[in-house]
Amino acid sequence: MNKIAELIRRATQSINQTKIAFDSGSVDLEKMLQRHEEEKNKDESTKIHEKWLRKIKRSEIATKLDVKPAKKEKQFPGSQFEGNLQKLIEKYKTIDEVFKHMTLGQLQKYSVIEENKIVNIKSGNVAYDGNTGEIFE
Repeated sequence: MNKIAELIRRATQSINQTKIAFDSGSVDLEKMLQRHEEEKNKDESTKIHEKWLRKIKRSEIATKLDVKPAKKEKQFPGSQFEGNLQKLIEKYKTIDEVFKHMTLGQLQKYSVIEENKIVNIKSGNVAYDGNTGEIFE
């Protein structure tokens, strides 16, 4: 019983507030009726679209968004494959620079045994001779 009495009290309050608004002239009845007629003539997708537009306009977040471009990752030597041994030697010339730019897989395959020679670890053959500039692979 208490719930019903509370609902009746709230309904009465809202009716009284509406009457006060109409009597004071703060609510224009003709504009409300005109909007209601316009809403009846719109399809559902238009109603949903306009609802979201109103919501976006009301939100302060939409005006304060500061969109920044994504940061580019630094490219470290050896983090990407730049080519086979021949291309690395043509590009970087020195054996030290070639080894800086080799990938992990290439580092597992090649090593420097003598000062200017790169050797294939699996076969044991010389892959590059820095003295003569010959590439054997």
